[in-house]
Amino acid sequence: MAYINILAGSFQSCKARFDKNFITIPKIGKIALLDIQSYEVTDGDVIEIKLFDGRKMLIEKSDSFLKTIKTALYNEPENDEERTKLYHQRKIEDKIKTERKKKIKVIGVGVFVLFVVAMCSIPKKELTPEEQAEIAKVRAEKNAEEARKDKEREEFEKHQKITVISQSLVRNSLKDPDSAEFKNQDGQCGEVNSKNGFGGYTGFTRYIVVNENLIALEGENMKSSEFSKIWNKVCVKK
Repeated sequence: MAYINILAGSFQSCKARFDKNFITIPKIGKIALLDIQSYEVTDGDVIEIKLFDGRKMLIEKSDSFLKTIKTALYNEPENDEERTKLYHQRKIEDKIKTERKKKIKVIGVGVFVLFVVAMCSIPKKELTPEEQAEIAKVRAEKNAEEARKDKEREEFEKHQKITVISQSLVRNSLKDPDSAEFKNQDGQCGEVNSKNGFGGYTGFTRYIVVNENLIALEGENMKSSEFSKIWNKVCVKK
């Protein structure tokens, strides 16, 4: 796609696109190159174009655009009267095509409406008791599946909330909360690593958040043997 600069005439000054068949002007649309009645290059390096419908345009000289016009009009009659006759013939044919498309669209819409009306007028088949029972069964199974998914989603969200709250409680109980690193978190259980008073990391330690006032840390505020018993009971999934 190439561009030309429209300077004046029947169209506002703008940049328009052109190809081998059309000039496309913003907010105006397409103008066929075959609609050009005459053109000439003036002394000021401006291409003056006159269209069959009387409109004119002045275009900044463009060798590629001039070549495109010449190619498009190459097979056109040299006689201006014959060209005018061909122009009007093309317009009539275009109008017929447009009207035909409109009719086809209207017919298509009408057929669709008739089809919908016909479908709506078809009497509904009475279901047998067996068919009604089967439909009821399918609906019950669907409702049960949706209820199961809702319950799983609620449990997941609840578990995630416990995990976040537990992490916050553990973090706030440490000497250096900002240095806390977590892994293997699962609800109220997990492992935490943080810096001690000397600025060094102590290594990952298992924790269990019993409640907001009691956080068990393995080997620190609870013996490892006692902690493991609680861990196996509370944190290990069976």
